[in-house]
Order: sequence, then C-alpha cells, then structure tokens
Amino acid sequence: MVVLATLCGFMIGSLRKIWPFQMDTTPEVTEFKDKIFENTSPDLSAGSTWFSILLMALALAAVILLDHTQKKMSSNS
Repeated sequence: MVVLATLCGFMIGSLRKIWPFQMDTTPEVTEFKDKIFENTSPDLSAGSTWFSILLMALALAAVILLDHTQKKMSSNS
C-alpha cells in the first residue's frame, strides 16, 4: 500500500510538467531549454483538446479491460 501511495504521489507531482495544455510565455527565446511555459486550462473549442480527452478515455478503457481480463484469467486457474 505504501508503494502504491508513493507512485500515486509521484504521478500527481509530475502533472505540472506533463500537462498537455501549456502556453509559451517566451516566444522570442529560441533555445527550448531556456523557454518558460505556463499551464493553461484546456480550450474546449480546439480539436487537440478533444483528441487528448479521447486518448485519456481510451487509456482508461484499456486499463479497465486489462484488469478485467487478468481477474477472469486468475479465477479460471
């Protein structure tokens, strides 16, 4: 249980860096490592937002399907 809580904490903590909806606040800087990005709320009128939501739903469905399959296979053994 402690390991799961630690992994969940790492994932929640990393959301700030991997948030897909970011705005470049320094467009004049050419070096990517020197750029500063600001997290923004998703724009629901953009197609990329809906594509991200679709990918999230597919990933969730895949995890649920794998969990269901694993439980079914372990109960048959």
